[in-house]
Amino acid sequence: MNKPALKILHALALGGWLLAGCSTPGKGGGQAEVTFINPERFTDVQLSDSTAVESRAELLPEIESFIEDQATRQLRAGRRLEVRILDIDMAGTMSLTRGRMMRVVGDTFPARIELDYTLSDAGGAVVKSGRETLQGYAGDNRQSTGRLELEKDLLRSWMRRLSAL
Repeated sequence: MNKPALKILHALALGGWLLAGCSTPGKGGGQAEVTFINPERFTDVQLSDSTAVESRAELLPEIESFIEDQATRQLRAGRRLEVRILDIDMAGTMSLTRGRMMRVVGDTFPARIELDYTLSDAGGAVVKSGRETLQGYAGDNRQSTGRLELEKDLLRSWMRRLSAL
């Protein structure tokens, strides 16, 4: 490739990079802090064939990381979300199937997450705060494709509503 063409490609790449940094107001750059309140008392955070302690040690960091990622993706730059998870009841129920404890998900046992939150702007002023119970069923036009999928759907939808503020 000749030098003028290479310079044009570099200029286009730099221009695209600069434009990407100028995000539209409303999306991207928020932060979240997640705290789990008495997780040993959560209603149901259980993986198949794992103890409750092992399951919490594996799943709670995954939920925390998911919320932090969603804040970065969905909240305006400078916005800060403090989330206190008060209870989690994963979708479905544990059942002995073929000699193993398995999570059976259907439309009888919904995913439910109870939380308190405070959303603040870049200056620290509270935009919104409150307590919510997020709930959804596998039969609500959702299909579980992986662990915590319904719970993540609930959190993603809730974050989308917060991002509109």
